Amino acid sequence: MRQGVRDEADNQTVRQVPSRPQLKRGPLGISNPLFMSDTSIKTLFSNDRLKKVEFFRRADGSFGFEEWRFRSAEGAWAPFGRRSLAICDSLDKAEVEARGRVEWLGGGGADA
Repeated sequence: MRQGVRDEADNQTVRQVPSRPQLKRGPLGISNPLFMSDTSIKTLFSNDRLKKVEFFRRADGSFGFEEWRFRSAEGAWAPFGRRSLAICDSLDKAEVEARGRVEWLGGGGADA
């Protein structure tokens, strides 16, 4: 027999499920443990607002960034270039790294 508790509202047995830690949703709305510990701390947008770079802090204290492009057809942001693999020891260094790698950001075509 399954363990559970009886729900008095509809007189049915409700199965108790052990609680699991909540996973953060990734950029595309998919649960992903890789996004569990990243905290977004700064975002820079292109002048046309169709591109952005998000800077984040990981649980281990390192910093990184990800470039995103807005996809009009889907009405959603999508990662571009797999830049989240960059590992920096400060936000300032992550921004310098991003400006060196992201063409539109390094050319001054961005605002905060």
